[in-house]
Amino acid sequence: IGHSMGGLIARLLTEDSGDAFWNMAWSAPISQLDLKPDERQTLQEAFFFKRLPFIDRVVFLGTPHHGSPSATNTLGWIGSQLIELPNPLRLFVRSVGTKNKKYARMNFDEDLMISVRQLRTDSPVLTTLNNLPRIKEVHYHNIIGDIYGGEEAGDGYVPIESARVAWAESEVIVPAGH
Repeated sequence: IGHSMGGLIARLLTEDSGDAFWNMAWSAPISQLDLKPDERQTLQEAFFFKRLPFIDRVVFLGTPHHGSPSATNTLGWIGSQLIELPNPLRLFVRSVGTKNKKYARMNFDEDLMISVRQLRTDSPVLTTLNNLPRIKEVHYHNIIGDIYGGEEAGDGYVPIESARVAWAESEVIVPAGH
């Protein structure tokens, strides 16, 4: 069971990445990048992953599958300001991004690593995740909040259309906020 971004993480645990996330970020194979062995291993682990086979059912609660307008408004900005990356991670992102700038399809700066910013509706991370093939052994269920109804339908942070996924086996909309 995953709420909000936890739903996206739960979904990642049920997906095989293949080379989709790598191709989203880089135009060359990992073998062509200028990397130290530990940097290569870190990137390998971050971009290439397999699903956890013991997870066969996921319930989403207010999950922004297609992003949230809140990620780019004042509230999203405030949330991102509260996040401070550890210095070694900042240095890693800056070093790898600078050394391999000619292969980068994204701007490898601190903003990339702040999860709130990756919840925007035009996020390449969410687009890539949404384009991964579904694993038929996993069953997905969706609980969506709606406190407004009408044109502003959603839970206050995640609009219904962002929370909705066509491939969920069940969906229920409840009168609730995020």
